[in-house]
Amino acid sequence: MKSQTKADSRSEQESPTDSIVHEAELETGLDERRPGQWQRLGDVVRRNAEKAKGDG
Repeated sequence: MKSQTKADSRSEQESPTDSIVHEAELETGLDERRPGQWQRLGDVVRRNAEKAKGDG
């Protein structure tokens, strides 16, 4: 469970956007060397933001 606590404390230090982007990076397995990766990251961030808005 330590990793969960670490992630929680980390999100508190980041802005909400940083946290969303970080989650999207994990989801896409971000690799800067691969073309199209940032576009996909942006899509995931937008989708997660819409999802969060819908839930709230």
